[in-house]
Amino acid sequence: MASVQPIVKDADSFQQRDYSPAAKRALARKPALFVNNEWVSSTHGATLIVEDPSTGREVGRIVDASDADVDRAVAAARVAFDDGRWSDLPPKVRERTINRLADLIEAHTAEFAELEAIDNGKPIGFATMVDVPGAVDHLRYMAGWASKLGGEVIDPLGLPRGKVFSYVSRQPVGVAAQIIPWNFPLLMATL
Repeated sequence: MASVQPIVKDADSFQQRDYSPAAKRALARKPALFVNNEWVSSTHGATLIVEDPSTGREVGRIVDASDADVDRAVAAARVAFDDGRWSDLPPKVRERTINRLADLIEAHTAEFAELEAIDNGKPIGFATMVDVPGAVDHLRYMAGWASKLGGEVIDPLGLPRGKVFSYVSRQPVGVAAQIIPWNFPLLMATL
């Protein structure tokens, strides 16, 4: 029985396709964190190497966020939540805003898919057909809830009607930080 020979014998002989101009720009960016609507440096300046898993070659760097960096981001998000710039928006406006983000991601499917493929080493076709549409679908699904969640009146069990009024009022929980799996970063960002 013949043995199967790998197409690529070693990473040095592998011919990587050229990255698109958009991917080159994204990969060339100075590593920074996006906090309070601006790009900022980390508190300790540490970065992590991003390697193309198909070659092992460095393609860029990302910030290695410290606990203080996460605390700073959560605090900024909490202020934005509490000051009402998002939470006080009418539900239809929040729905339109999230759908607009979905539209923008969908309009740039090729760029997002390429970056997902570079970052994860997955086939670009998979990122194009699964990762990006999954993120877009998730955003659209969640956007729809903004205008559909409301309170509800509950029949008070065992209590006299007309004397007691019970209701459910859904309130946002608030701000959260997440540590995400490596294989679907764009989709995880939409959670």
